Amino acid sequence: MFCWKCYRYECVCFEDEHKSKKKKKKASVCCQGPQGPEGPRGHKGERGERGPQGPQGPQGKEGPQGSQGPQGFQGPQGDQGPQGIQGPQGETGSIFRRSINHIYITNGSQLSVISVLNGFTNTFIAHIVLEPNLVGIAVNPLTNKVYAISQSINTLYVIDGDSFLVEGTIEVGDRPVGVAVNPFTNRIYVVNVFSNDVTVIDAFTNTIIGTISVGPLPDGIAVNPITNRIYVTNSANDDVSVIDGDTNSVVATVSVGGFPAGIAVNPLTNAVYVANESSSSISVISGITNTVVETISVLDNPSNVAVNPFTNRIYVTHSNGTFTVIDGFTNSIIKTIFVGFPLEEVAVNPLTNTIYVANEVDNTILIINGITNFIDETISIDSPVAIAINP
Repeated sequence: MFCWKCYRYECVCFEDEHKSKKKKKKASVCCQGPQGPEGPRGHKGERGERGPQGPQGPQGKEGPQGSQGPQGFQGPQGDQGPQGIQGPQGETGSIFRRSINHIYITNGSQLSVISVLNGFTNTFIAHIVLEPNLVGIAVNPLTNKVYAISQSINTLYVIDGDSFLVEGTIEVGDRPVGVAVNPFTNRIYVVNVFSNDVTVIDAFTNTIIGTISVGPLPDGIAVNPITNRIYVTNSANDDVSVIDGDTNSVVATVSVGGFPAGIAVNPLTNAVYVANESSSSISVISGITNTVVETISVLDNPSNVAVNPFTNRIYVTHSNGTFTVIDGFTNSIIKTIFVGFPLEEVAVNPLTNTIYVANEVDNTILIINGITNFIDETISIDSPVAIAINP
């Protein structure tokens, strides 16, 4: 049968009349025709509620490292860790310190100046103005302190060797005439000619820690820093007082020649040399036995003496204008230099093997070569008296 709705024969739009005796009725759905074109998209509906979170997926690959962020604040210091193993020992350094080579010269009884000479160039680098009548001077090379005495005010000046400024003053005995230093104990010894004693000063505190009585009219003073013995010439008694630096007491008195004045020590040989003005001799004292082991005859009026411990040479100035060089190994004279003017103190720089001699009358300093024993140079200076060297 032809269906006018489907335009087909044998349509099944009507129910089988053999199964039902009802009247024919129209099917609810006709046979599906070909799909028509898609209609326009409708408006987007409202977003539905968020569904439940699904299970976590697998971890992805690590991404590239980002740039470093800014440094944070420093945290508190942690506890100190244990000490590490000691490193290897370094090479042995030199036994010699850097050479300073400053020469300090007091300028006469009427002047109040210490002149400082550069020993490398022999030129003056400073002038320190103090009180008049500066007669004695000494240096501690370990502390680079300079000690000078003024007879006019019975005072010891403490001077800094770097700045050349006065750091302090210390009142000592009556009419001080000489000063010496033990660099190892850092003690200063001032011999006072009218009070017949030695003032002992602790250089750490610049205070007097003792006064030691010696013989009448003490003059020269010297120190052996190795044995800590101090030696003082007593010109009116023709002897030398030996002082123990540990107890600050006189432990021996040694008779020498007439009117002993200058004195010096070789700490390496423990020999003491005394200039005897009126007997024209040098007494050699053993620092071990405190006895005179030899007397060396020299020209008239030896007044001051100095020693180079490295070469074992002894240098003597005379008030008659001569200069004597003695070999300390043989105690014999090896050179005499005739200057012509009375000579004052003598000092040695053992590192440069140079000798400096004060010539107050001629207003000069003689610079003598310790190898050739000839005068290398003469420097003009007003009324030089005492000399001290920081090598």
